[in-house]
Amino acid sequence: MTVEWMNHTGLPVANMEKALSFYKEFFGLSLDRDSVLEGEFIEEMTGVPGIKVHIAYLGNGDDRHSVELVEWLNPQVKIEHRDLIGAPHLGIFVDDVERLYQKALDMGLKVATTPATIKDAVHPAAKKVWVVQDIDGNWLEIMERAPQE
Repeated sequence: MTVEWMNHTGLPVANMEKALSFYKEFFGLSLDRDSVLEGEFIEEMTGVPGIKVHIAYLGNGDDRHSVELVEWLNPQVKIEHRDLIGAPHLGIFVDDVERLYQKALDMGLKVATTPATIKDAVHPAAKKVWVVQDIDGNWLEIMERAPQE
């Protein structure tokens, strides 16, 4: 068995419309798929009788790793998060950490840290990193790569 690629990271959301708007605006992601799942397949997959979920996938157009947003419609599930940085999170490389950091501040997001610089970072590792929460409290680790030499 060989892992072919990492397909998606799923995050719970309280309101799909608001979450989609956030991820499109904040990261510039585009909607790849959007559907409501219920019935035999999703019940069998999750083991939850009567389940109904709204699932949307967002990407950057490379048809690789996606962000999967999941809103539980039935049964309704209270979204709870650990308060610790390092809890389940989505790590994203961007081309300008400082610009996105300012955007997060302008949007009033819960910014946990300021951009930190890793002094001896070597490409393709991260050179700058900071942590913020999305509108549902999901942790986002924002990274900028060290420059190629």
